[in-house]
Amino acid sequence: MRKWGYLITLSLIIGTVIALIFIIKGTSLSIVEDHSGVDYGVSLIRDGRYNDAASVFAEALESNPNDPELLNYLGISRFNKGDYAGALKAFSSALKINPSLADANHNLGLTYHEMGLYYHAIEYYERVINLGADDDLLHYHMGLTKIALRDWDGAVESLDTAVTLGSRKTPPDDKMLEEYRRYLKYARYRDGFGKK
Repeated sequence: MRKWGYLITLSLIIGTVIALIFIIKGTSLSIVEDHSGVDYGVSLIRDGRYNDAASVFAEALESNPNDPELLNYLGISRFNKGDYAGALKAFSSALKINPSLADANHNLGLTYHEMGLYYHAIEYYERVINLGADDDLLHYHMGLTKIALRDWDGAVESLDTAVTLGSRKTPPDDKMLEEYRRYLKYARYRDGFGKK
């Protein structure tokens, strides 16, 4: 049992890193190209230079303080450097301007998860689904949050959806599918264990 607990903790950390890579890759960079320095800020995030990236986005926000995309990127930078309160503020500000920004809702869910506020995380993941922007990674994160809540039935459902959606991608990301299946197996085991 200790082995599973260690694996869950390790995976939650890995899952968060993977999530932020996704969110940067998944964001439409064509929207961002209009802002000076944003492409550079995104490249800094990809290079792991989160303090520098946060500075770039904070500077860009000085001339455009109501840009939800810039606030989302500032939040990503802060999240990656472990400043969850700062990330929470940036993502919340982005959503005040544009409540339907799926990336910011997803990111706010990840931030709440990292802060141990799992029910809030689920709320924001569900908002993304309600916006029609759900995908495999979103369901994976929801599954990990439900594992943290020991909601085994819910975790099985979310992770099964992640596998289904991930399998439909062209081409599928085999590493991520393997990750989804591993946690789905664990959630099914725990779900069955609780019913015996």
